[in-house]
Amino acid sequence: MPEKERLLETFLILKNCCYLMWSWELDNELQVKKTDCPDADLYQKLFQLQECRDAVKEHMKVSRMPMICSAGTMLSWILAFEDEDGEKEKGANKIIVIGPFFSGYKDEENCRVIFQMLKLDDEEQRRMERTMRRIPMVTSSSMMQDALMLHYCVRQEKIKIKNIKMCNIRLPHKKLRGRVRTDQFDDSSGYWKVEQILLDKVRNGDMSVSSFADRVSLIAPDQYKSYSNNQEKYKLSLNVLLTLISRAAVEGGLSRKTAFSLVTDYREKISNCKNINELHALSLNIMTDYTQRVHRAKETLHCSTKIRLCCEYIDTHPDEKITLQMLADKSGYAVSHLSRKFKAEVGCRVMDYIQKSKVEYARTLLETSEEEIEKISGELGFESSSYFSRMFRKWTGESPTDYRARHRII
Repeated sequence: MPEKERLLETFLILKNCCYLMWSWELDNELQVKKTDCPDADLYQKLFQLQECRDAVKEHMKVSRMPMICSAGTMLSWILAFEDEDGEKEKGANKIIVIGPFFSGYKDEENCRVIFQMLKLDDEEQRRMERTMRRIPMVTSSSMMQDALMLHYCVRQEKIKIKNIKMCNIRLPHKKLRGRVRTDQFDDSSGYWKVEQILLDKVRNGDMSVSSFADRVSLIAPDQYKSYSNNQEKYKLSLNVLLTLISRAAVEGGLSRKTAFSLVTDYREKISNCKNINELHALSLNIMTDYTQRVHRAKETLHCSTKIRLCCEYIDTHPDEKITLQMLADKSGYAVSHLSRKFKAEVGCRVMDYIQKSKVEYARTLLETSEEEIEKISGELGFESSSYFSRMFRKWTGESPTDYRARHRII
């Protein structure tokens, strides 16, 4: 048996020891050559969706890196591209796929939309519903790790998480009552493009998303003008934006627990906003906060579970005075062992990571709020505003005052 076939077989056996993982072999046209999926006739229709076909073919023109495709942030599968010797200039010889698995909420509404999208009759829907009960829920970090391992099995090449291509197949929106803008999904309107760019930046942890701040508060600039005198309408729109961003963040590697707990906190803040200016500032905060968290989550996806949880706790509690002993208690490690393990895996000392995390959050507040620097310093648990300024300069090269003057986006 060739080495790559042996590796792939071993990988699939080991994955199925953890949870059900079907495998597929597709040709260049995404036609199924073989699979162990019991209802292949139903699930192969996902590969044949035009948006999926176009995305995969465009990707194959320029890259052989692995790809993760998701249908409406729910059903996902991982693709790896194999070349036979001498075939690299002609396109992938075959595509190895594992999945599908759930990568988002497993709710009935999403299932119904998928059934409609695939044009399934009643009997096919019942069959697919039965099969869906067996499909596992896979965390974002596991999904990324599976993509890295599948790529290695197929191509014997080590890559990094940033090399993985993400593709999301948009599910049709539910028909809404009342008047709806019919051009909002038309590329010429700008509405759809702005939304996709924003969500991609969040998904990729791309901090240049800040340059979109004058447009993202309500997805499109013309819409913002129409909401300037309607606070309740603004709150409704911001809640929708929050949902989209949280899901994009989960796709990008942020844990569901963190992403959706933030939703609860931000919904309360939206409800408590007293005017349009507060809502606008909060929308910018939401956007930069989620994007920053995804960026940091990507940096620690390679870490062991307990170290990653320590990093997540630090990043989600910027207002707490976190100690090494506190993290040791939470992780179950001795303080000395945690200190050594954290530095080996993350590349810095625990206290440096805590300082940097607080400064990153301070940057978001300086960019998107009018809070005084002294108040921000106190909220983040610094001993004094002068100590906060020293730490801020250490990690950014600027004082908080200079940073706000250069980077403030409202």
